[in-house]
Amino acid sequence: PTGYGKTRIVQTVTNILRDHGKGPTLMISPIIALRDDQREAFHNDLKMSSRNFNSSFLTPEIEDYDNIIQDLLDDRLDLFCCAPEHLMQPDFQMSWIEIFSRMKNPFSTLVVDEAHLIGDWGATIRSDFLLLGELKNRLLELNPELRVILQSATITTNERKELSKLFDELYELEDIEVKETRPDLFFRVDLETPKSFDSGTKTIDYEENVSIISEIYEDMPGKWVSPFEDSNDKGRAPLLIYSATKGHAENRIVPSLKSNGFNKVKTYTADTTTKNSRRLEYKENKIDAMVATSAFGMGIDKPDIWMIYYMGLPFTLKALYQGFGRAARGSNWDKKNANPVRGGVCIATIPDSKLR
Repeated sequence: PTGYGKTRIVQTVTNILRDHGKGPTLMISPIIALRDDQREAFHNDLKMSSRNFNSSFLTPEIEDYDNIIQDLLDDRLDLFCCAPEHLMQPDFQMSWIEIFSRMKNPFSTLVVDEAHLIGDWGATIRSDFLLLGELKNRLLELNPELRVILQSATITTNERKELSKLFDELYELEDIEVKETRPDLFFRVDLETPKSFDSGTKTIDYEENVSIISEIYEDMPGKWVSPFEDSNDKGRAPLLIYSATKGHAENRIVPSLKSNGFNKVKTYTADTTTKNSRRLEYKENKIDAMVATSAFGMGIDKPDIWMIYYMGLPFTLKALYQGFGRAARGSNWDKKNANPVRGGVCIATIPDSKLR
């Protein structure tokens, strides 16, 4: 489940193998916001480790490829993270696959994060996902002891079968699985009869629902409103609203939030050009509300988001759950620290498809 420590698995495996002289980890991470967040997590979590952990995450802000390449070739990187597109579409004269073949100490581990996206996006949206099997074959030629780790919080039986075919010719270990929903989350999903609007399309009433969720957000109890005990949190965490489409996010939800007293409202979609700065504004409580599509939906880790609202019809049930998984990651239900015990409120209003 979300929040159960998949990042810790990657960190632990990499640290142990590197301590025994094995090669670095190659992590395939599909979403820019997720790579930005993982880069920050690796830096913060491992800065006090027994040795200097060195990692590189390819994001749009990265310009100095030469140093990254040389660090890979000379075995100075412990972890290299990129999107599947980077592998087949080089940003310079050489492809990354060619660089990998020249490494002094080849990769010991291949990690595919959010592995369910191979099935969700591979055939249509991002076909480069389907080339990961070929990547595995190339890495296996360089290191016959290659380990492959496929991770996801929302994977189906059919996707498991597809992954087994894509990553064949490996000794397949038993799946590690936790079959439960996080107990610190409250779920409420309302079906709404679609209404006709000026555009001629039938959708839920975004404006009315934003007004309702604004009142709920303002009326939350005291310990959900107070700043979280974290050095980066200077105030109350923003309201996080997900929308299935960019158009509804920008044209319906954002204006409604502003009319309901939210002054600093930002969006995060696939077309957002300042992705990392938007992510930091959200994480450091510099905005009142974030309105996002699934481009912001997986892996983002902020401990004090106590309320998440999903508006509109999600493309998949997984997209809805992945968005909800951002809630209450610092709930402290296990009482491991001095923070108060809190839960997350996950609400969705989606159109009733039977009535459309």
